[in-house]
Amino acid sequence: LFNKGQTGEAIRQFQEALRLQPDLVQARISLGNALGKAGQINEAIGQFQEAIRRNPDYAESHYYLGKALDMAGQNTEAIRQFQEALRLKPEYALAHKHLGVILARTGQVDEAIHQFQKALRLKPDDAEACFSLGNALATKGQLVEAVHQFQEALRLKPDYAEARNNFAYLGAEHVKAVVARGNTLAGQGKYAEAIQFYRAVLKTQPDEVGVLNNFAWLLAACPDAAFRDGPEAVRLATRACELTGYAQPLLIGTLAAAQAEAGDFPAAIASAERAAALADSLHQEPVAARNRELLQFYRQGQPFHEKATKDEHKTTDGPR
Repeated sequence: LFNKGQTGEAIRQFQEALRLQPDLVQARISLGNALGKAGQINEAIGQFQEAIRRNPDYAESHYYLGKALDMAGQNTEAIRQFQEALRLKPEYALAHKHLGVILARTGQVDEAIHQFQKALRLKPDDAEACFSLGNALATKGQLVEAVHQFQEALRLKPDYAEARNNFAYLGAEHVKAVVARGNTLAGQGKYAEAIQFYRAVLKTQPDEVGVLNNFAWLLAACPDAAFRDGPEAVRLATRACELTGYAQPLLIGTLAAAQAEAGDFPAAIASAERAAALADSLHQEPVAARNRELLQFYRQGQPFHEKATKDEHKTTDGPR
């Protein structure tokens, strides 16, 4: 009856079960849940407390009392009940998750992250735990890890609207932060660090277009020959272009530079001409002009290498 939404009749049946057998803890927990669903939170709390009085060592009673107290806004006592449930049953994934939710809400973010991680070790397919962990990580500024958790929540529950919204927003913020960090390292001449950073990002986010583009440009046009790698630059730039349907002139221009560094000048010339023509059609005059400048290098059989550490082919806040 409860599962079919007939909450009132379910409550009556649970009450009758308890009249016949007052020590039936499961019936008391079920009655508490039904009362909570009906909005009778204080009555639900009373049933869970009575279940604990009759059997203090039953972890589920403490867990459900914690949930009811949370609904009633009694955070401190709810935390204590979840902790007691976990003392009795340390591998109680739901208790870890709900404890984490309250800890995060009350500003205890590090401990909340710890609880969400424990919950996911015990129950890896819990989309809500992934979502909550993502939120907590985002609060700490750990955007890469947060985005990964939102992605995992969506993999487990494709219609999870909140996870999709957070993923879209944080994904964009993550790209901005990552691209800015890579640009800073390259701009300071810390090419090895920039390369290491880009590789680490692409391990977890292999299709970040802004990162693919900037990494490809660094490998193609780095002032220091020790860090240039034409074939890998071509691979990265090609992937960026594929992901955007070859519709972004700046990315195609990066591909041209990579092809030139790899020694494929006919391909570099074709790509640069394509980038310039597309930029013209999109009224991106600076990008068109830049690619026409670089065409002079490629037509002479020369790759382009930066003399400074900043160039227009680097994106600043993701693909453009």
